[in-house]
Amino acid sequence: MYQSIDQEGDKKSTYTYYINAETKHPVHYEMFGYDTLIGSHFDKYTIDYYNYDENSIDSSLFHITDGNLIFILLLFLILF
Repeated sequence: MYQSIDQEGDKKSTYTYYINAETKHPVHYEMFGYDTLIGSHFDKYTIDYYNYDENSIDSSLFHITDGNLIFILLLFLILF
């Protein structure tokens, strides 16, 4: 388990990351405070990892085209 605690004014954010001791794979991540993944508001967030793959990711997945750029922009507008 790894933990980080940040104090910002009167708000304390606690971030806790759990790993499988044998495989070193992530198991659970908990944020109580400001969301460090997408920069959202102060709240409690939990992420459970059910699968973890150490294989390389195909770089073409990150290739932005005109079609998926519109989707990314719309998603950004919805989330923020």
